[in-house]
Amino acid sequence: LYAGTRLRVKVKDSGQTTSGAVLRSDAVKAMFISEVLSADENDQNRPKEYMLQQNYPNPFNPSTMITFSVPKESRVEIKLYDILGQEIRSLFDGVKQPGIHSVMFDASGLPGGIYIFTMNSGNFNMSKKMVLLK
Repeated sequence: LYAGTRLRVKVKDSGQTTSGAVLRSDAVKAMFISEVLSADENDQNRPKEYMLQQNYPNPFNPSTMITFSVPKESRVEIKLYDILGQEIRSLFDGVKQPGIHSVMFDASGLPGGIYIFTMNSGNFNMSKKMVLLK
């Protein structure tokens, strides 16, 4: 999209489910990815920097999405810690190609509370706080 371009998202439920469930949408998350895009067609959607986004939704129960970006092929570690700094688990540990990536975190089995998640990749380190409601 170009600057100033409006974007409209429409969610429609046909009402034809076999279970009688109804689709409801009360929130849509829009993320601003990059201010400047390269003129190189192959590089157009590549992030310009490492970034760890706030998980969404937050607070959450039982699962949440963690989104992060890498500007070049990189080894990435995403880890979860309790409020005392004890490592709970590794959410991702591997190599990612340039781009925007997401990891779904299912906290089933963990007690409610405040947790810290971190992203480490080369010299980049960032931490964010998440709240698990039970």
